[in-house]
Amino acid sequence: MKQKESLWQKIIRRFYGMDSPLNDYQRKQINRIGNNTFLILFGYILTSNVVVAFLTVTRQSEVLVDFIFVNILFILLLIIGYIFPAMNRLHLYDKEVSSGNYTQILKGIRWRSARAGIWFCIYMWFVNRGLDWFFDGISFTQGLQSFNGYWRAILGGVIFGFGMYMFKRINSKKRI
Repeated sequence: MKQKESLWQKIIRRFYGMDSPLNDYQRKQINRIGNNTFLILFGYILTSNVVVAFLTVTRQSEVLVDFIFVNILFILLLIIGYIFPAMNRLHLYDKEVSSGNYTQILKGIRWRSARAGIWFCIYMWFVNRGLDWFFDGISFTQGLQSFNGYWRAILGGVIFGFGMYMFKRINSKKRI
């Protein structure tokens, strides 16, 4: 009997971009990558908090915004610069597909990529409306009337969906 996957395992799979349930090798490697990432982030957080504590004495208002942007940038660079290449190097993204159901798998990848692009489009539209309101004082109803906002969200969704499709298609290895 197959054991049901826990919510935490589903979250881990989603974060690391895995489609199928994790086997023991994948779980072990993901735990190793996650532990390395935690140690890097732990050192960064300790160092950055000490630096920020000293900088807030002189420039309080500027330090908070700078600290938030530097943290976001560092975390994104860590994910792109360490986790993604480590997962590729260990071939954890690779998905072997038999030649009989390759076209069916590609259709599924197209549908999932289109759905991801649509969700990204919706998310970006709401984020842009919130940022316009917070920084520029543009009301939500004015944002509804902005064609430029719709265009940016749709373009972002198309690019994101296409990127997801290419990523998943490249990592689908056809077995002969």
